[in-house]
Amino acid sequence: MDRRTIDLYYEKREQLLPRLEAFASGRQPYLIVQSVPLDVYHNCNSVEAVWESNLSFFKRQLSVKSDWLPYLEPWVGTGVYANAFGCEYVWRENDAPAVHYRYHSLSDVVDIDPPRIEDSPVMMRVLEIIRYFRERTGDRIPIALTDTQSANDTATLILDAVELLTGCYSDPDVVRRFLSRINDLVIDFSRRQIEEIGEAPVARPGHIMVSDPTWAGMAVSDDNLAVVSPEIGREFCLKYDRKLADAMGGLAIHSCGRWQHLMPDVAAMPGIVGIDCAIHTDSDPNPNDPEAVRDAFGGSGIAVKVRGPKTLDPWMELLPRLAQDGLRLIVQLEYFPDQTESTRNYDAVDRVLMRLYGG
Repeated sequence: MDRRTIDLYYEKREQLLPRLEAFASGRQPYLIVQSVPLDVYHNCNSVEAVWESNLSFFKRQLSVKSDWLPYLEPWVGTGVYANAFGCEYVWRENDAPAVHYRYHSLSDVVDIDPPRIEDSPVMMRVLEIIRYFRERTGDRIPIALTDTQSANDTATLILDAVELLTGCYSDPDVVRRFLSRINDLVIDFSRRQIEEIGEAPVARPGHIMVSDPTWAGMAVSDDNLAVVSPEIGREFCLKYDRKLADAMGGLAIHSCGRWQHLMPDVAAMPGIVGIDCAIHTDSDPNPNDPEAVRDAFGGSGIAVKVRGPKTLDPWMELLPRLAQDGLRLIVQLEYFPDQTESTRNYDAVDRVLMRLYGG
């Protein structure tokens, strides 16, 4: 990475850090982010391709009016932990890789052995990318952990999802042991990545979250929250997220879809530092109700990042339904290449939120 790009990052960080620190301490109730399109999540078939995708995103993001500081991410798909359990990775040109589940019956995972990190080609690729990032940046730029899927998400990448979910009712002890094996690996490999990042700053919490080396925890995607009942979610999803939060000094949870039925449980969990969710069909075909998000997380101290409409006008109707004293809100706007329009959208939302929060 050229010296000028590194200098621009630190100039932007110096400009944004007071606002980020005020948000972290509760003195600033909201942030507004706009993120340029992420080639990072498509072209990742080689170490150099991952670097080039990250570098392109990083440089473009520095020019956008946004409360988002860019960071590097060793992204190689969502099946990193599934690959460690022997699942085949399918690399695709200019697209995200796919992972094929290996097991078809719950009986196949009853006594499944804990995998070794060194035996997973994809895990070793992640560590190689981290080393490459450090070499190219001289340990000056923050690096996040790779895209981390929760124990439950990963279980349905390793084993037929129907078998896993029905097993929660028919053979819960088998499922618990299976999920514990996965969760232990997530903790071990997350710590291994942090060791590999070494002297470089760690972007926390990381993946799709507003992050800074001064913040805490790690990010996890737990998309199955949207498809399980509250009872199954508490026992077979959130219990393992809680252990991850305890081990890693905090957790930020993303789920696609409508998972508001479990938001009060997430809000009550110790160690949750942030969440990411959709509140409009432009972002997800099954979004959450703004009021449900507001009521679950208001007063919790948890940073709530919401993904919403692509255009500005619907935000004007959504924001009063969402913003309230005690809700630490991060609004993610659609990115527009026209910098004038992008800046105008940021400023318009800023004015509305300032009024709603009494600023």
